[in-house]
Amino acid sequence: MKSILHLKFFLLIFCLTGIPHLRSEAALKDAFQESLNLSQNIEIYRLKKERNDAGVDALSAKLYPALKLIGNARYGNNTYQSREGLDRVDTNLALNLTHPLFQGGAEYPLYQLKILLPEKNKLELTDDIKNYFIQFATSYFQTASVIEEEEKQLKQIENVSKRVQLLESRVKIGQDKRSDLYLLKAQLLRLKADHSEIRSRVEQSIKSFYTLSSLEEKDDQYFQDKKDPLELVLSSELDLRSQSEYLFSQQSYQAAYYESLIAKSAYFPNINVSANYYLDQYRTSRDDWDLGLTLTMNLYDFGETASSASQAKLNALIADKTRQLKERELGLEWSELLTKFKYKKEQYQHLKEALDFSKRSYEDQLKDLSRGLVNQIDVIRALDDIINLEKVVIKSAHDLKLFYFQAEAFRNNLAGVLP
Repeated sequence: MKSILHLKFFLLIFCLTGIPHLRSEAALKDAFQESLNLSQNIEIYRLKKERNDAGVDALSAKLYPALKLIGNARYGNNTYQSREGLDRVDTNLALNLTHPLFQGGAEYPLYQLKILLPEKNKLELTDDIKNYFIQFATSYFQTASVIEEEEKQLKQIENVSKRVQLLESRVKIGQDKRSDLYLLKAQLLRLKADHSEIRSRVEQSIKSFYTLSSLEEKDDQYFQDKKDPLELVLSSELDLRSQSEYLFSQQSYQAAYYESLIAKSAYFPNINVSANYYLDQYRTSRDDWDLGLTLTMNLYDFGETASSASQAKLNALIADKTRQLKERELGLEWSELLTKFKYKKEQYQHLKEALDFSKRSYEDQLKDLSRGLVNQIDVIRALDDIINLEKVVIKSAHDLKLFYFQAEAFRNNLAGVLP
């Protein structure tokens, strides 16, 4: 129960302070906070951490004494003399305390692993939640993008429908050509056909989002994202060696190194001290207790020890190379995120300005159409330009927001927050 409370506290800190700029996006923040309390993914991450922590307890137990209750029975031709006379069956029941005095030098790496592995497990949980947030944000902005695209499409359908009604009345009194009416109706039908395709994508995106997040469906409530992407500012400062991914790879290497020392300790003797206190004292010739010292040394096991030690050493070498590679990969990934954000922001700004000019052109052509300066086909083409540009602008805006939140998650503002 205590670990669950700790996790909830951590998740709350992550949601509210882990990514500071998340406060500017209330819709995304609220949806993500709710998802943290419901998501099966988060529950799996928590259980995985508990499982790994349990493994640490089992490993560190090798450093401490073990108390056991031992009973055995022996049959032979020369047993202890009991009160009933000669007995060929001998039984005993004893409390046994065994403590390892020397484990071939494995004590130090075992102790270091006891300290290291819990921190490594926390970093793994941090990375899991960060990756979940990136998946969540990706699905969120994809869904928000198609929802906004559908809203724009419905407005265009409504506007064109009104123009069709107006043109029909003008055609009846001979003020416009019937061919222009047919062109406008054809455009309206194309818009409706596009809307059917968009509606399909909306339903699929919403279903995928709610499946991932485990949230209850609330129509479009979660996707009312009106933040201007041009207001987003991303700092380029980043200490790669403070990132949880790098720290995790570093601690993975350290853990592999200590495990190689433990495997190597099998070449050396083990010394254990043990004490027994016998509970069945009815046999006359047995001591009430005894104390013993046991030395165990592996002389030959057909290469099993050598193979285990060699594998552990190679695992440590692989972990070291992975750590070095991870630092370079993180640097490249951060550089790519900064570049994507920079040029996506420039692209969005240019597209937004282009859309504004297209709308002005369309409005002017509508005025010119009423004065007979342009024909209907020119107005239809202008409207098509707006529709196509709006789709691109919407996608560009949500891509820009997604890159921003991916970069904020990458910055690893969670370092040190885990309970």
